[in-house]
Amino acid sequence: GSAGLAFDPVSETLYAMLKLSAPPNGDVGDRVLATLDPVTGQAVLVGNPAAERLLKFSAIAFDDAGQLYGVTGDDTNAVSPETLFTIDKESGAAVEFLALGNGDEGEALAFDSENGLLIHASGGSAPQTQVLETVDPATKEVTAVDLQGGWEEGRSLTYLGEGQYLIADETTMHLVTGDGLVVPVATVDHIAKGIALAPSPTPELEISRIERGVDGTVIAFPANGVQGYLIESSQDLNTWQERLASAVEQGQVEVEFTDTEATADVPMRFYRVTRNGPR
Repeated sequence: GSAGLAFDPVSETLYAMLKLSAPPNGDVGDRVLATLDPVTGQAVLVGNPAAERLLKFSAIAFDDAGQLYGVTGDDTNAVSPETLFTIDKESGAAVEFLALGNGDEGEALAFDSENGLLIHASGGSAPQTQVLETVDPATKEVTAVDLQGGWEEGRSLTYLGEGQYLIADETTMHLVTGDGLVVPVATVDHIAKGIALAPSPTPELEISRIERGVDGTVIAFPANGVQGYLIESSQDLNTWQERLASAVEQGQVEVEFTDTEATADVPMRFYRVTRNGPR
C-alpha cells in the first residue's frame, strides 16, 4: 500500500512512502521510502525510516529546497502521536522535527510554496476533532486554519496555489479555500493515499517519416522539446546497433537521419529513437 506521495522540486523525482508486508534486507517496520517512476510505476528502494523506532508515517511532503518531511499517525512509537520528522531523501533516515499531537487519525501533509509553510491535516470525521494548520519550518510556529465544513478521515493533501488546498478522504476530494471553506469537488472510488502535483511525463520520441531511396533510408522525427537523442537499428528486433547519438541544434524543428547502409539490396531493417542525455 501507500502512505504518501511527494514530488521533489529540486531533483524532479517522485517519492513514495510504501507499506510493505515484508520489508527488504531483514529490516523491521512496514514503511519504506522509495523513488517512483511516473511512467512505468517502478519503485526503487531508498531506505527504511521506520527501521529503528517502527515509525508509521502517514504522509510526506517536500519543501522548495528539496527537504523531505513526514508525519506519523496516532503512533505510540513516536515521542508524541502526530509527530513531524525530517527524512533524508538519500538514505531514508528520519529525525524528529516537531511534536504536533493534534487530531487522532487521518494525517496528511503538504507544502505551501508561496508562503513557505507546511500544511498539516489531522483528525477523522465528526464528532472527532478535525485540524488544519500551517507549520513554519524556520520558526516551528503552528497556526490553526479555521474550517467551515469538513471531511471524513483525511487521507492525502496537496497545495494548489493561491491559498487553496485539495484534501481527499475515502470517497471524496474537497477543495479548501484560503478562508477555510470546505467544498466537495469530486468523488473517488478508492482511497487516494497520496496526491502530488508533478510535471507530465515527457512523451517518447516517435518516428514520423521513413523514406527509402538509392542513397539509403531516411528517417525523421520531431525535435520539439528534445535535447539529445539516440537512433538505433535492428534486423530482428532483438539485437540493436547504435546508428547515431547526437544533440538537437537550437531552433531545429525536425531531426533527419540517412542510413546509407540501408540501400535497396537490404530487405528489411527496423529503427527506434530514444532520448539520450539531459532533457
